[in-house]
Amino acid sequence: MIGRTLGPAPLSTSNLANFYYTRPSEFLDLAVIPEPGVTEMFTFLVAVLPDPDPSKFTGQIMGVPTLSAVNNVAIHCDVQNSGTFTVDWGDGTTEVLAQNTDHFHVYNYDNLPASTEFRGYRQVVLSGYPTDSNNKFTGIVTNIDGPFEPGYTSESTRNGSNILDMEISSGNATNYAIGGNARPHKMCERVALYNTTNNKLTTGQNAIYSGMQSLQEIVNVPYMHVDTTESHQEAFRMCSKLRYLPDDFADPDRYWFWNSSSFYLCFDSCFKLEYLPEGIFTKQGTQAELANVQDYRYMFRYCYHLCYIPELPNRTSGSHIHVRSMFQDCHYLKRLPTNFRANNITTSSSDELHLMLYNTLRLENFSDWNLLDMPSASKQPRSINCEGYMFQCGRDVNQIVPWTGLDLDVINNVADCGTYSVGPWRMGRGPQYFASEYYRKRLFRFYKHY
Repeated sequence: MIGRTLGPAPLSTSNLANFYYTRPSEFLDLAVIPEPGVTEMFTFLVAVLPDPDPSKFTGQIMGVPTLSAVNNVAIHCDVQNSGTFTVDWGDGTTEVLAQNTDHFHVYNYDNLPASTEFRGYRQVVLSGYPTDSNNKFTGIVTNIDGPFEPGYTSESTRNGSNILDMEISSGNATNYAIGGNARPHKMCERVALYNTTNNKLTTGQNAIYSGMQSLQEIVNVPYMHVDTTESHQEAFRMCSKLRYLPDDFADPDRYWFWNSSSFYLCFDSCFKLEYLPEGIFTKQGTQAELANVQDYRYMFRYCYHLCYIPELPNRTSGSHIHVRSMFQDCHYLKRLPTNFRANNITTSSSDELHLMLYNTLRLENFSDWNLLDMPSASKQPRSINCEGYMFQCGRDVNQIVPWTGLDLDVINNVADCGTYSVGPWRMGRGPQYFASEYYRKRLFRFYKHY
C-alpha cells in the first residue's frame, strides 16, 4: 500500500517517559506496606463527597442519593482459621471484623479535616490486616454492593466504592476481586495488587480492571494462576485514561494474555492507550499462535491513540475466528499486527468483516492480513458481510485505494444497509487512485468519450 507517511518504529519502554502517571501531591499517602507481596495488608485512599448531586447518579440509585448510598466502602475478607481482621477506617474508627462477611463503612464529609479537600471531595486513608498475625488472608474482595438497594443491576450503571488509590498485598491469598465491570471503582487512578509465585491468583482475568475509567497506573502486575486457557474478555474495557500496560504483562510467568481463550472487548474504549509491551501475546516470542482464541470482536475498538500493536498470531486452522469491529476507530494505527491472518475467516463468522477496519484513518499496512487467504469455500456469491469493512481506512495517508482480496460479487447486500449504512469502502479525501487489481479483474472499466 502506498502511503504519504512512514509508520513509526515499534514503541519501547524508553518511550514511556512522558506517559507515566504522576500521583497528585494533594493525595494523602497510603499506609505503608512493609513487604509488598509478603505482608498481609490492604490500604485504600477514599474520596468522600459532600451532598451528592442526583444528576451524577442517574440510572444508578433510585430517588435522591443519600450519603450512605455514595460515601461507603464495602469490603469482604477471608482469613485462615476463621480468624478476624482489623480495619482502621481512617476517621477515628477501628473495628475488628468477622471474616467471610460483607462489611460496610459510611463516611461523613463533615467529619473529615477540611485540609484534605481536593477536587471537591475530602479524603481518608483506611488500612486492614489479619487481627492475629499468625493468620493470613485467603481472599480480599471489594466487588460487593454497598449498604443500600440501588434498584439497578446493570454492570454499566452500578458503582463500586469511591476508591482513588488501592494497594493489596498477601503472600497467601489467591482471590483479589476488585470490582471490574460488575461494580467498578470509577474514580480509582492507581492500583497495586501484590502477590508471589506461591499464591498466584485464581481471580478471573476477564473484566478484572474493566470500568475503571480513571485508572492511569498499574503499579504491579499480579501473578495469575497457571491454566491452559483464561478468558480476557473485557479485561481493560473502559479504562479510558490508561496510556500503557507495564512490561510485566508480557512476563510468561505471570500468565497474562498468551494462554487466552477470548479477547472479546478486551481493550474496548481504552481511548488513550498508546503502548502494549512486545511479546505480550506470544509468550515473549516462544508461542507460534493463539490456538484457543476464537473471539477478537471489538478487541481494540475506540483505541484512538494506539499506533502499534505487537505480534498477534491468530490460529490458522480449527474453528473460525470473529473479527467484527476489531480495529474500529483506531485512528492512529499505522499497520495491523504481524501474523494476524485471514486464513480462518468464513461466512459463518459472527458478522464476518463488519466494521473491522472502520475509521482506521492512518492505516498504511495490512501486514500479514490478506483476504486472498480466506478459504475458497467461504467466497460464495453475496455471502460476506463487508458493511463498513474499510470505511475511511487510510483516509489521511493513502494515495491508492488498496485491493482487499475480495471480488465484489461475494459481498452481500448487508454492505449497503444496517446501522452504519455504509458499504465496504469510503476513502474520503485522501486516496486518488484505485489499485490495479480492480481494473485487471474488470471490476472497473474506462470508456472513451468523444
